[in-house]
Amino acid sequence: MVLLLLNLFDIWTLLAWTVCLFIFVHLCLFSDRYVAFPGLISFVAAVELLLAPVLAASFPPSFHEYDMTLPLGAYLQYATPATIALWIGLHWPVNRNLGTQMQWPQPSALNPRLRWWMDVVLIGGVGLATFAGGFPSSLFFLVTIVSSLRFFAALTWMITRTPGWTFRVTVVIAQLLVITSAYGIFYTLLQWTGFFLLIYGFRCRWRAKLGLALILALMSTVLLQYVKADYRAYLRAENPNFVERLSTLGRIVVNQIAGSDQPVAMTFGDVLVRFNQGWIVSRIIDRVPRKVPFAKGSTIEDALLFTLLPRALFPNKPQGASRVLFARFTGLQLNPSTSMGLSIIGEMYANFGYFGGVLGTFVFGSLVGLAYACFAKLAHKSPHWWAAAPVVLLAAIEPAWNLEDISNYIVKSALVLFLLASVVPAFRELLALKPIWSRKGSPSSVALSRERAGFDLPRRQ
Repeated sequence: MVLLLLNLFDIWTLLAWTVCLFIFVHLCLFSDRYVAFPGLISFVAAVELLLAPVLAASFPPSFHEYDMTLPLGAYLQYATPATIALWIGLHWPVNRNLGTQMQWPQPSALNPRLRWWMDVVLIGGVGLATFAGGFPSSLFFLVTIVSSLRFFAALTWMITRTPGWTFRVTVVIAQLLVITSAYGIFYTLLQWTGFFLLIYGFRCRWRAKLGLALILALMSTVLLQYVKADYRAYLRAENPNFVERLSTLGRIVVNQIAGSDQPVAMTFGDVLVRFNQGWIVSRIIDRVPRKVPFAKGSTIEDALLFTLLPRALFPNKPQGASRVLFARFTGLQLNPSTSMGLSIIGEMYANFGYFGGVLGTFVFGSLVGLAYACFAKLAHKSPHWWAAAPVVLLAAIEPAWNLEDISNYIVKSALVLFLLASVVPAFRELLALKPIWSRKGSPSSVALSRERAGFDLPRRQ
């Protein structure tokens, strides 16, 4: 039996499956001890960098431009260690600073004044997001960050279980569905839904239930990819209102599940392309340094420079920097309406090669993990920091983006949140900026049994 398995799967494929399973199980097991953002980021990376490429070897796409340039085993020899390095980097700050069994303060319901403030933030954020297209392009990024505070408001209601929280969560998710359904681009909806699910699972102390929810969410995402081509064709042909968009999307989904008589627009291999970052990374490994020399840190320097300094100081910076990098390291030209990233592990390889790429991925994961650990420390003082964390760390959930895209979003959104927490009275009250740093003698740092993890609530069976 062992020999048969080795004939069917090489050692790197088996290791990739093992890493995916471990990351998923670890995420579920620790989801009731702290809000497992590092686990969610690792899970998304494992799906895009390991699981999808492995499946694509058996289910190739019909458009061969998306084929793996390298043999699967050769690709996994880099992608698997890099994914493990990302997981370790994301998690060691949490394990070092928080431990595995912690008691978190029990949040109380919002008082009337804070309810009023959070509703103002929620309504204002919904309005900004709805009419974001009317702002100048130079302000679009700032408007995106400020409008994302509507999720902070809804999450604050949800974490505190203030009566009416379900209505507010429904409003912000429904409004996001309205926006994303207008263009047929649903990744932002999936990201925020994942964050809400993760925080709700921590609030209710889910483990097995969270695992089931993640599996169902992944299956729903696959189904959405099946129907997205038909849905986008419908959007181009018609000018539907929101009700028509949703009814048509629902009809296409139902027909896909039931099995219509119409030919399927996409094969499973074509669907995998939407998840598979391996074909991009494999092109980078094949091309660098054989055709293109190593960047030797230049893309990282540019990312840090343009993240820390405003674009106004660098008017000559190209708007399509991501497309330029993609063409340089993959050899493929993207049209102006398409945007693809090298992924963190791909960009690190393009800069430093095999060992430097693995180490660079670890450093990236460590920086995100340290940022998350700061939120977790602050959450000891005020659990509302759990609602603030996704506002800042949203971009990190997609490790397929370039470093500049991720770092720019994190730094700019952290700055906006810091200003609000320093200036606006309601934010100052909800987001105390003085965490309990000392572990000794701190009631919030006492290790507890499994029955008293989470928000010190009884576990829901």
